[in-house]
Amino acid sequence: MKNVFLVFVFLLSVFISGCSKSDNEGALLTNKPSWTLKLGDKNYSWSGPFPSISNNISQAIYSSTLGLNPTAIIALAKSANPEPSPLIITIELSSVNTGTFNMNPSTYPTSTTNGNSMIITLNDSSSTIYSTSYPGSNIVFKVNSLSEKSFLSTRFTSYGFVTGEFTGKIADVNGVALDISGKFNAVRNQ
Repeated sequence: MKNVFLVFVFLLSVFISGCSKSDNEGALLTNKPSWTLKLGDKNYSWSGPFPSISNNISQAIYSSTLGLNPTAIIALAKSANPEPSPLIITIELSSVNTGTFNMNPSTYPTSTTNGNSMIITLNDSSSTIYSTSYPGSNIVFKVNSLSEKSFLSTRFTSYGFVTGEFTGKIADVNGVALDISGKFNAVRNQ
């Protein structure tokens, strides 16, 4: 059920904001959606406009639900036109707040409806999936600022940002853990 929810939120965010690849692959921009990631010895980054001006799925989106179990999903992606997305990062947080969220195999047990997790799908020559549910993973994830204004609440006329950073280790299914760090400046979708 969790995977279905993650896929739904990701597809919703793709529909709302499939942003184009930017020529600026550098540091985060405060006036645009953007993110950086260091995974092992490789660096990835993206920044671009919102809403989309193209049909690719590069993005930096924060979506939240405020029901009985408030949760937040952050979807970060980078496409390589015309190829499929080489990198998709999905983060689920157990609350809609600023602060520090720990992510490791025990922070999202299968018996709960929500938790803290990160999944990275790297569609390179090996198509590797990294997840904080795999042993050897341990990430400290911080949400530094959380705009009250969302794209949905302003009736699609303006938006606010959610910013943060993360660091630690993330493992693949074989238990191979890589150092990870990054920052994000995501549009608050809802």
